Amino acid sequence: MPTGFSRDTVCPRIALDEACPTKAAIVMRRLSSPHARLGDHNHYRIIVIGSGYGGSIAAARLAAAGHQVCLLERGKEWLPGEFPDDLSHALTQFRTESNPLGLYDYDVGDDLDIFSGNGLGGTSLVNANVAIRPDREVFEHPRWPTAIQAAGKSGDLDKYFDRVTRMLKVVDSRSAAERLLKFVRHKESSKNRRGAFRSLPLAVNFSLYDGTPNHVGVPQRLCTLCGDCVTGCNVSAKNTLAMNYLPLAKNHGAEIFTQMEVRFVLPAAGGGYDIFVAYHPEREREPVEMHLRGDVIVVAAGTPGSTGILLRSRERGLPVSRRLGHHFGSNGDLLGFGYNTDSQTNILGFGDRPDWRSFPPVGPTITGVVDYRSRVSLEDRFIIEEGAIPLALVGAAGRVVAALSLAGEDTDTGLRDRARELERILRDQVRRDPNGALNHTMIYLGMGHDGADGRVVLDHKGRPKVLWGAIPDRPVFTEISREMRELVAALGGTFVRNPRWEKIFGENAMTVHPLGGCPMGADADSGVVNEAGQVFHPDRGDLHEGLFVSCGSVIPTSLGVNPFLTISAIAERIAEQIAARLGEPKAPTERKVPMPAIPKPPPGLEFTEEMKGYCTPEVTDAETPAGYEEAEKKGREHGTRLDFKLTILIDDIREFIANRKHEARAEGFVDSTLFGERRRVEEARFNLFMVDGGNKRMRYRLKFIGSDGKRYFLDGFKEIRDDLQVDVWKDNTTLFTNVREGWSLDAPVVAQGIMHVLPADFLRQLTTFRVHNAENATESVAWLRRFGAFFFGELWDTYVRHEDLADPAGTSSLPS
Repeated sequence: MPTGFSRDTVCPRIALDEACPTKAAIVMRRLSSPHARLGDHNHYRIIVIGSGYGGSIAAARLAAAGHQVCLLERGKEWLPGEFPDDLSHALTQFRTESNPLGLYDYDVGDDLDIFSGNGLGGTSLVNANVAIRPDREVFEHPRWPTAIQAAGKSGDLDKYFDRVTRMLKVVDSRSAAERLLKFVRHKESSKNRRGAFRSLPLAVNFSLYDGTPNHVGVPQRLCTLCGDCVTGCNVSAKNTLAMNYLPLAKNHGAEIFTQMEVRFVLPAAGGGYDIFVAYHPEREREPVEMHLRGDVIVVAAGTPGSTGILLRSRERGLPVSRRLGHHFGSNGDLLGFGYNTDSQTNILGFGDRPDWRSFPPVGPTITGVVDYRSRVSLEDRFIIEEGAIPLALVGAAGRVVAALSLAGEDTDTGLRDRARELERILRDQVRRDPNGALNHTMIYLGMGHDGADGRVVLDHKGRPKVLWGAIPDRPVFTEISREMRELVAALGGTFVRNPRWEKIFGENAMTVHPLGGCPMGADADSGVVNEAGQVFHPDRGDLHEGLFVSCGSVIPTSLGVNPFLTISAIAERIAEQIAARLGEPKAPTERKVPMPAIPKPPPGLEFTEEMKGYCTPEVTDAETPAGYEEAEKKGREHGTRLDFKLTILIDDIREFIANRKHEARAEGFVDSTLFGERRRVEEARFNLFMVDGGNKRMRYRLKFIGSDGKRYFLDGFKEIRDDLQVDVWKDNTTLFTNVREGWSLDAPVVAQGIMHVLPADFLRQLTTFRVHNAENATESVAWLRRFGAFFFGELWDTYVRHEDLADPAGTSSLPS
């Protein structure tokens, strides 16, 4: 595959050949500037971080308004003709620590996997182009600021949706889709279902530009219906951001730098913000630390990206709302397969190859939808779209889906049917065969409303990760899965659920549409940014001057449909308001700012704890161990289980040890037969060895909302007794538990019981300890030892009367 194109490049697959109907070469210009430019000056009026929909729109609109704009993208620039179209090349383009410029960013989490794009144009490079508007009721959710709620209700948001639709040249796909078997099969299977079938509006060039420059001067070809949208369009027919907003920004003077991964942003002395960046050279392994300064910063690095930047910035002193990382959602995404149906579907992509005419048309990845959004309740609404397999994945998909189908549900029976299915499976083992099982398969992507109550935190390497143990139990997934099964049954196939849902594969959810993390809100108590995307300053009660967020991370709810059109409409609105706040453009800055000292964040620690037990509403006045034991006994008899799983997050080990409260925050869920399964903890505090009435206690205070919609407060304590009876294991693994109705220690107790750390869970807990912000393994081990010395020293002091140990870093003499 060619690399290292010059600034003016004739793309190899778009040059003069039979596939280009104009018989004239298409010249593609690189949009990114050489990094040597940053050696001349690194101070810009406006710096935009990220080139997805939020970043590209901000850069284009602010540059068009006459402002000096610099855009930073962590991935590299891709031109049509460079995208992978075989498995070996595709596998080399997965983004990892050792391959930071990989195009495909697949982040495997503990609870949720996230797929996104990594390159100039963000996820637009690898999405399915579906430009669909959400229900207006979405914007009535109380999480949205009042101004957005009003704009959604009045229709004022429509002008931003219309603006994006015009810019991305969105058109209805029906004329092309009616030629596609996958579209036809999806329509046939929906005939007796409650959903309404229709074609989808797509950001794809079906008829406008036939090898000619588009509305911003970029030459495009017509869509060849090759099915390769999600691995990267080599035809130049897909209206990615590299075809519209980014060249518009470039046309108006914006400078674009790729391979620039922003670590964190901090207020600069004298005004503006310092941006600390790792530049990833393409052929060198070690990143280069760089620094830029901007008067105005627009963080637009996507949902995990923007949230991660602000979390790392907060660690180093940037005041940000405690809601940072909250309201994360998967947009209710659910993948499913209808394997080896009775009818051919033509889902096998063929790419931009010379022999493409020999293959039946596949079409864009998604063209049709069964829409179940006519239901009264917003939470019950969802959609199911069909899909295709890009050329690079066809060979692997045949083997993988066939293996997964062994655990699937065959929806039709009979020896003759089984013989035909087996014949099609055998055909796939020989070669790519249009009559094989894979080309008789339907791919489904469902979307709905998942509550958006996940949390994003930093892992021990400073990367964002999602904590959302409750996500598998969201009812929307059961409903979508059930409906997918019925669509498969109508076609006589084998229904295969998303394999990551299966227990053997981790029971994880998966999303290609992550939202939230830096949610909009009315104030710092409810959100991270206001309706204009400006970041709240929680300490002062106002806003950070010149600091904005504009990407999917500001969306505080699920949308129930493909989200990029909504993200773009909100981004257009934010860009308009930033421009209004800035007023007339100022003269461009042309100066080199020296790099300030990089602040080192404090050493932190995380670990995960699971406790399981029983409670009962029949006992509410227990004050002694015997009283709690009686409550536990009654709960066990009635099967009223009470469990939780918490990730304890200690932001600063030194402060945690030195402060007599020994307090940390926690994220997780409460699982109970009384109050609901896997209820997300809204806020949690954990205290270790807190002195209370002469004894030491470990305290747990968890606020959650029950399945009945009421507020509950789990208030529990472990009694570390200073008495003649030494029972270290029992004291440290027994939690006397009160559940109160209301988020206050004064609220009435409605249930009591006891929870325990079971031996197997304790052994698992020992493997979850991770030190944050350690520079190397030696320092990480030192802080683990320090925490262990404190923990076991406290136990020793309680039971054997011994003094504490010293700080491994020698930074202070901590109290015993």
